[in-house]
Amino acid sequence: TAPEKLSFSLTATGSININKAVQKALTDRSGYRFSILFESLKSEINADLSIATLENTSIETEKLTDNNIPIAAVSAIAEGGINCLSLGYDGIFNGGISGLQATQEAVNSVGMTSYGVYASPRERSNPRILEVGGVSVALLGYQSDLSTTGKKKLSKEEQAFALAPPTLPTVVADVASARALGAQVIIASLSWGKKGASSPSQSQRELALAFAQAGVDIILGTHSGTVQTIELFDVYRGEGQQSQALCAYSLGNLFTYDRDNRSLISGILLHANVTYDLTSRTVSFDRLAYSPTYVWRGKEDGKTLYRVLISDMPPPSF
Repeated sequence: TAPEKLSFSLTATGSININKAVQKALTDRSGYRFSILFESLKSEINADLSIATLENTSIETEKLTDNNIPIAAVSAIAEGGINCLSLGYDGIFNGGISGLQATQEAVNSVGMTSYGVYASPRERSNPRILEVGGVSVALLGYQSDLSTTGKKKLSKEEQAFALAPPTLPTVVADVASARALGAQVIIASLSWGKKGASSPSQSQRELALAFAQAGVDIILGTHSGTVQTIELFDVYRGEGQQSQALCAYSLGNLFTYDRDNRSLISGILLHANVTYDLTSRTVSFDRLAYSPTYVWRGKEDGKTLYRVLISDMPPPSF
């Protein structure tokens, strides 16, 4: 008999950053109009697990800024088809630990799962694990940089548990913890690399391979804002069984206001069918594809509007 296999579909995409100018542009007398941002993506993000990175906080008790967005914007991301949000970026602690908790609550309240940074030692030692298509999937996050404001908001004790640094010993320990808790597939989101870089550095390539060999099955890179290469590794798990690991060094930006560098307003939706073999405990990818995306900007009745488009879609009328 063929060994039993389980599989799930994955769509992963890049970063979302909604500044104050965009917030203002998408507000009129009737209220917020954030829903138009991602509504064109619904037909493309039709996966069991869909992941993006949010590079904003959502703290209801604080004023709206380039960093802080209303919950209506978070809700629009969920309406566009995303069901998991990594919160790992350098400004996530601009509101301190309480600001992270508020953002986590905002994300969770609209039906998405947040992960990647940690509000307590207990969170740090208990990785987020979801059941997806019958497969236990652990969601991990790594970053080393914090904004100047974020550093001031966190004590040394809080920094020790709030961030997981992208180092091999840390990843090895986290993978062991996740496996002990029953994780079968491990996904890691990494905020790494140089802003605007068009390709990963040699040290990133070496680190990615080391993470894959340590047990990370899917690496999703953010921070550079540009689309970079995607690589498949052959690694060995268990009793010498060959497994595959996928690394997307950077998925670009799903949405950003910054149009000075044209490469920053494009991204991809990475689509994969992930198969887990229950007998050999190995992972393989039955399908890999991608949809290029683009941030469209135009005017309607003198009002600036934005929308994320799949690149071969007809443009909107505005």
